Amino acid sequence: HKLALELRWIPSAKNTTKTMSSARDPPFNPPPFNPRLNDARHPLPPPLSGDSDRPVFVRKAVQRRAIDYTANNLIHSAERAYTASLTRNPIQDSVVVKPTSGSMLDFPPSWNLRHVPASSFALKFVHVSANKIKTPINKVIFMPDGRRVLTCSQNGEFTLWNAASFNFETILQAHNNPVRTATVSHSENWLISADDSGQIKYWQMNFNNLKQTQAHGEPIRGVSFSPTDLKFATCADDATIKIFDFARAKAETTLNGHGGDVRCVQWHDTKSVVASGGGRDCVVKLWDPRVGAQRQCLSTLHMHKGSVNCLKWNQNGHHLVTGSKDASLKVTDIRTLKTISSHVGPYSKDIASVTWHPHDERVFTSGAGDGSIAYWIVGGGSDPQAEVRGAHESQTNDIAWHPAGHLLVSGSNDNAIKFWCRNRPGEVARDTTSRVTKAEYAQEAIVAAHQQAVAATQGGGIGSTRGVLGETTTAGIARGASAVPGLSRPPPPRPPSGGPPTGQPPPPQAPSGAPPPPRPPPPRAPSGPAPPSST
Repeated sequence: HKLALELRWIPSAKNTTKTMSSARDPPFNPPPFNPRLNDARHPLPPPLSGDSDRPVFVRKAVQRRAIDYTANNLIHSAERAYTASLTRNPIQDSVVVKPTSGSMLDFPPSWNLRHVPASSFALKFVHVSANKIKTPINKVIFMPDGRRVLTCSQNGEFTLWNAASFNFETILQAHNNPVRTATVSHSENWLISADDSGQIKYWQMNFNNLKQTQAHGEPIRGVSFSPTDLKFATCADDATIKIFDFARAKAETTLNGHGGDVRCVQWHDTKSVVASGGGRDCVVKLWDPRVGAQRQCLSTLHMHKGSVNCLKWNQNGHHLVTGSKDASLKVTDIRTLKTISSHVGPYSKDIASVTWHPHDERVFTSGAGDGSIAYWIVGGGSDPQAEVRGAHESQTNDIAWHPAGHLLVSGSNDNAIKFWCRNRPGEVARDTTSRVTKAEYAQEAIVAAHQQAVAATQGGGIGSTRGVLGETTTAGIARGASAVPGLSRPPPPRPPSGGPPTGQPPPPQAPSGAPPPPRPPPPRAPSGPAPPSST
């Protein structure tokens, strides 16, 4: 505070002599320090820069939202090492987290909750980042250490963002044309980028450009490294897939077979199998680049009715997920070449990007042409398990998971990237539109229970209220009821006057809308002569 008092207006050297020689100017006495006035509404006088009379204003520090995952990882790593039971059962060994905000310190990381796939859904918006020059984002990549995010933009620039505080770090003019794709080698030492002119460039992790070569004559759509990093595959709009030698930067093999442009390509993580998706022919092809040109195509899969925009190998090496323009997602087992899971999203446009979760091999995420992001589980039905409607204002071009699995980044044509994290314990996932989802069911149930509890304490019954699934229910709860509606089982209703005694079930009644039960027939007269009349 004493240092802050010295930051006041000080005249320049020329005016200092006049001020000191003049007896009419009263001496400057700084006011006493008041902590309530030291804010944006009453800032302190800024200091001068040198001998200039122009003040230099210092920007006020703004607290940024940061996400740090090291504490939870360290806590649960120690618990797994020292307090794990002998059964080694993930359900029994996992920590039970209460749905309260105070349980955030005990919230396990995603790798410790593999038996609960829903805990890996990143539905909470964290931050949005954009360059000063607005341009669409074509590719987003988490660096291998997870500390930075690399974005490839339409104007050929590389931008680095901090993955913890989400602030800007550096920018680089990498290409003269739009950068379509980029990938990091398995050794985490090299980066390859490709642009619309068909040119590829080699980069080190410090973004030192070592080599560039002309790979295709048309825009390159995908680049993927081999398991040994000695080769890499590229696909372009010229309907070809090329296998390059990384050291010599020369094409060794050209794979021909698609009837049009090739939208995506990826090399298997452990085997010499390359998967590619066609745009015009709408097929998925599996290639073996080691054999001759006549037998390079291992199989052709006709799964989609539209162009295949994206595909991704699973970390288990058996499953391949593909996304198409027909708004469908297919998971194929390459051991049997059959579709084991089919998903159709409630989208109005095509599937633009897809990726697997880094720790849970059953969970994968997709981005659609309308800007939404959906989370799916293999074998969990055709509908998405969770979704963020309106995540972006335009098509979601690419999505990427943090290596730790707690953070998701998405890039779109709306010139921005957005970060998404997991919900905290006790938070209800909220949809961005009026579409009713499972999360809205839970939220609507909580609101309905609260309204019923308030009405019960005020006295009187509650009229017609909207139930959890939208139907109309009638709840009549008198004053002093022992049960809270929605939170516990209510007591049995009292029988009306003249009804059956307590403890016995009421007589059966016909359901509404059903025909009434038939009346019993009248008693028949006994046979024989009629009895004599009393008269």
